Amino acid sequence: MFMRSSHLSVAFAVVALKLAAGPAIAQVQLQGAVGVSGQPIEQGVAVRAPHESSVIGRELRLNGENGHLAFQLKGADFVISKLVLAGEKISARGEACQIEVTGGPFVLRPLRRTQGLRRFEGSIPACPFSIEIHNGAVQMNVGDFTASSPTGGFCEFRAADCRGYAAGFWGPAGDSISAADISQNERIRGASEKNAQANYRALMAAAGKDRALVRMIASEQAGFSSRRSERCEDYAGEARHGFCASRITEAWAIALRARQNPAAFEAEEAGAARKPAPSRGPAMQLGAPVGR
Repeated sequence: MFMRSSHLSVAFAVVALKLAAGPAIAQVQLQGAVGVSGQPIEQGVAVRAPHESSVIGRELRLNGENGHLAFQLKGADFVISKLVLAGEKISARGEACQIEVTGGPFVLRPLRRTQGLRRFEGSIPACPFSIEIHNGAVQMNVGDFTASSPTGGFCEFRAADCRGYAAGFWGPAGDSISAADISQNERIRGASEKNAQANYRALMAAAGKDRALVRMIASEQAGFSSRRSERCEDYAGEARHGFCASRITEAWAIALRARQNPAAFEAEEAGAARKPAPSRGPAMQLGAPVGR
């Protein structure tokens, strides 16, 4: 099904951090809810989860630097058309290798959403994984691992003597992100921070006098910035372009909305899917694909 391995000239960053959104906030049903004054409580902002079409035709790299991941539509199927993993030799820890997984395209099967994002399951026996769709990027999870580390987040191809790292945030190459893209990232982050604040306030209002729930929601919101920084610190060129932070903020606003009322969120998504998608304009082109 595979195998092709070769030395890499770049060192592979090993990341030992947790990418999940943190402890789950209890779902709070907002529809029809009223505050202590009898007035309807704040409903938050409806935000739409990114569609898988946002990654079609793009070349994505783990942390914007290593490997190569590409998607396409094949008939009605959403598939992985190319997967190259960078890592280290199984027989020689620390010695770089690269493996191209062949035998595709690999069909992705839809999974139930978590945190409001669209999710899919991979169909590669040697490398079972799931992905969450972001705006022009994906989060790949391998087993229980959401980030590459010495103890997990990798797929072993023993015949090629290569342990390829797969788990983590896959987006455009950091050095391919243009000045126009950077401006768009700033706009996405700014709008998403406002949406997240509105949806946070709605959750807090709905929690009312439930002190334990209020503390849980407030604690998770307070810790978001540090989780975002930890998650994005290894993305190539992040300090310059802010791509990762903009997408993680966008996903947080979506997660907060989805937690308010999962059924209503699904209805919003279904309704939005029946409408033509608005044109995002040329600023959403995240740099021309580049090869390495």
